[in-house]
Amino acid sequence: MPRGTLLSGTSFIGTFVLIFIALATLFAVDTFLARIERAEARAEATRLVAEGRELMQDGRCGEAAERFKDAIAIERDNRDYRLALADALLASKKFVEAEIALGELLQRDSMDGDANLAMARVLVGETKLTEGVSFYHRAIYGQWRTKAAQNRLKVRFELVDLLARQHAKEELLAELLPLQDEASADLRTRMRIGELFLSAGSPARAADVFREILDHDAQNPDAYAGLGEAEFTSGITQRLVPTSSMLLA
Repeated sequence: MPRGTLLSGTSFIGTFVLIFIALATLFAVDTFLARIERAEARAEATRLVAEGRELMQDGRCGEAAERFKDAIAIERDNRDYRLALADALLASKKFVEAEIALGELLQRDSMDGDANLAMARVLVGETKLTEGVSFYHRAIYGQWRTKAAQNRLKVRFELVDLLARQHAKEELLAELLPLQDEASADLRTRMRIGELFLSAGSPARAADVFREILDHDAQNPDAYAGLGEAEFTSGITQRLVPTSSMLLA
């Protein structure tokens, strides 16, 4: 092979190698800079969310919502930022905006317990009680990332408190029956359940709960008062039954 041809081929290979090294270096630098930019963006989003949470604590929920929106503009797929935004919008009574924010989350994961609970609260705020109760149920049977059993119990209590305020006795009783089995055995919780049975128009079940409490704490004055009210209410109910029959006759 002629010497000139050999040198020419070597020169070509050397040039190709230099070009390859230059491109690889540029790619590495570009990747490094992109990582720095992403890290800075995430840090900025984190800062905005922290600022938003501080504003929430101060009761400045509208301003907090703007911080959360700015954070979401940086990290659009961050679930926790969207939940924070929904909470701020709910606290600001911007129900429609909150519903839209949560709708996007639930489209991605319809079983998200936190998102379903937030949606339930938004719908109740809009006085859409039937739809709200439905989302409370979705939250109860949904998926929770942490403390699933505790969160489900908390949602059940929130739902029964809502039904008690609405004087929806039949619906309240239906929710109390599973809650009675799932709730912890501490006396404060059992007292609350007994009182809710009274609100649901079930004095006999309330009396059973108060007697159970007195079996463990015989000197509990609140349990005695609850038992007395339950037995008094039950006695009135029993006396009214024959009266109603006589009227029908």
